[in-house]
Amino acid sequence: MRLGYYTMRGLLRGRGSNVIKIISLTLGLFGGMLLFAKVASLLSWNTGYANYKELYVIRHTIYMANGERSEGEGCVSPLAPALYTAFPEEIESATAIFGAGSTQLIQAAGKNWEEVSAVSVDTSFFRTMGISVLQGRVSDLSAPENAFVSDRFARRVYGNETAIGKEIKIDDDTFIIRGLFKAPPENNNICPDVTYSAEKLWQDTEVLNQIAGWNSRSILWNGYIRLRKGVDVRTINDRIDELVESYTEFNPKEHNFGVRYYLAGVQESFTTDNKQGVVTQITGMSALGIGLLLIAAFNYVLLSIASLTRRAKTVGVHKCNGATDKHILYMFLIETTIHTLIAVLLAGILIFSLQTTIEEVLDTGISTLFSGTALWGAFLTIIAIFFIAAVLPARIFSLIPVTQVFRRSATNHVRWKQPLLFIEFASIGLICGCLFTLALILHRIHTYDFGFQPQALVSAAGVRMTESDAAMTTIRSLAIVENAARRDRYSVTGSQADVYGEDGNVLFKVNAQRCDVNYPVTIGVTLLQGRYPQAIGEILVDEYFVRRMGWDNPLGRQVRSQANRDGGTVVGVIRHISTESLLSGEERLPEMLILHDTNMFYLTIRLKPPYAENIAALDREFQSVISDSAMKELFASRLFIPQMNTFERYYSPIRRFRDMSLIAFFAILLIAFTGLVGYINDEMRRRTKEIALRKVHGADAAGILRLLSADVLRIAIPAVVIGLAIAFFISDQLLQTYPYIDVKLSVISFAAITFGILGTIVATVCLKAWRVANGNPVDSLKAE
Repeated sequence: MRLGYYTMRGLLRGRGSNVIKIISLTLGLFGGMLLFAKVASLLSWNTGYANYKELYVIRHTIYMANGERSEGEGCVSPLAPALYTAFPEEIESATAIFGAGSTQLIQAAGKNWEEVSAVSVDTSFFRTMGISVLQGRVSDLSAPENAFVSDRFARRVYGNETAIGKEIKIDDDTFIIRGLFKAPPENNNICPDVTYSAEKLWQDTEVLNQIAGWNSRSILWNGYIRLRKGVDVRTINDRIDELVESYTEFNPKEHNFGVRYYLAGVQESFTTDNKQGVVTQITGMSALGIGLLLIAAFNYVLLSIASLTRRAKTVGVHKCNGATDKHILYMFLIETTIHTLIAVLLAGILIFSLQTTIEEVLDTGISTLFSGTALWGAFLTIIAIFFIAAVLPARIFSLIPVTQVFRRSATNHVRWKQPLLFIEFASIGLICGCLFTLALILHRIHTYDFGFQPQALVSAAGVRMTESDAAMTTIRSLAIVENAARRDRYSVTGSQADVYGEDGNVLFKVNAQRCDVNYPVTIGVTLLQGRYPQAIGEILVDEYFVRRMGWDNPLGRQVRSQANRDGGTVVGVIRHISTESLLSGEERLPEMLILHDTNMFYLTIRLKPPYAENIAALDREFQSVISDSAMKELFASRLFIPQMNTFERYYSPIRRFRDMSLIAFFAILLIAFTGLVGYINDEMRRRTKEIALRKVHGADAAGILRLLSADVLRIAIPAVVIGLAIAFFISDQLLQTYPYIDVKLSVISFAAITFGILGTIVATVCLKAWRVANGNPVDSLKAE
């Protein structure tokens, strides 16, 4: 009781110091908890399923006739059920999923159409994935008109009403909701809000001809296998080739295509496919989080040690009255515990007050960040910052001798204060340098020549027009539309296709897009040579294609591929259409645009400026001109998606990392300068007599300020230089992993950042010390 009483008395006497300490801890905990929660979320990816260690995904390795290989998740539709039939002793259940990782247009409860994560599943889906069914019978998914929705979707769309029995439209099909399932956390590959019966796919013969069967080249199904407990996955991987070859021959040289399959754990598969991105995110966020934690904790230590001169006599008095070193240690541990608890509370209030912004920056919901599988990140943050902030100052205070109460001034623990200040200044330099590099990368992305003009391009997917020419004429007549065209794939660059040589063998893969005559002009391709296609079968190829073929003059050359099996004539060369992420280190596929006249189910529109206003007005403008059945069929269930949304998804990781770095920077900046202010206050308190005597002997205010600034600069200059040097090295390594981002780091720029930081530090010192430097030395000597 007495320890608590004396601790509270001490806290009440140092109210101003307590506020600064709590602010420092709050900022450190706020940033650190978010960053480490995100790291924990990434490390626990795909662990949101029940008994996830028994859950395996079917992966493939594609072998081409020319020796090229590619790897990823996916399989042909019959493989998962065939494995279940062939290995009943090893496999508990298996499921094949179509549409994983994609979104579909959904309309529910009479609301506007929206993009929602939806997958086509069989009746084994929930059992295999380990997802809990809350309501309904899973057997109902055997009927093609039935669907299940997540509890998260049901709450958002229907509120307190029941979702069971309600109709829901998915693209052009209507389903009835027959059940609810518990939505998996967002940090899982398969995290749908809507699941609908795969039987609907089996009714569409045209679709199944492309995606079904053992010999399908469209490996678009995701197969998941749940093994029985204790089964070694190698027992299946060793025999899977034999099973597959009993249905389809593996002969890449003859068929120009061959696939091998194997099972991999769901966590292992995610890391394999996203190794570079995951490692970069985890490394970057961990570095920011550790830096923020250390700065906040060390700043707390610095502020505590800076108060040593003021609190030493109090400790001495306690010891004169019988307190032991252990009692003093406990008192300061209690004090830090109170500060930490208040800081945790304030950090929690900040997190939930800024929930929307945080979810946008981290691209993860708060509920996922602080879910059971990722909560350890937040706990680790609190424990780490408490341990550093509590133990070191408490130990120092407990060792103050009882004779301290009789001394004129306290011992100067400069050996503690200066290294702590050094670390804070170095961290500022490190964060500033990294932020500068991120700003250069984003500037390069915004000014990069993508080979076409994505601004003001919008697309509508899955268009079916009975009178397409008339509909296109109507579309182009709108006042806000500059041009419009049709293509056969949703992506601007189409889909992958094999290019054949004269002997019929596969040469390499390209991104092929079949389109109408207006398409190249509408998307604004950069024509390097030749002309635009005018006749059916004429082709545009990009500069990469010409380089791969080794042509000096590509015009008039014949090209045959999966996308134009009868061949076509090259009439022009364009700049590479870069819809891939510049952050990807993978080799770019050549591009090919083929003028065609059938199956043009995807619409591309270029709007006139002002783009933002016209994109918002597009749906309204169309409604005003819809009069014929063709237009009604076209736009009754479509959303227009701006092309820039794709780029936002590509570059959102680097932008989010920039935003997180900015948050960390401002937090570290505020923390470091509170530490600097505490250090200056302590120095002025300790050196009051020295400053007064210097002024008595003729020193002016400018000289005193130069003296104090020089003392701080002796710490700041090497610290900031070292921090920026580390940032330069990290930035150089980062840029080497992104070969398509041509950014050169300049020593001059980093030198300018150094002078900017040092100037800010000097300005802070001068502002804080101005009153003392201009004060009356007589008053200072009287106080002494």
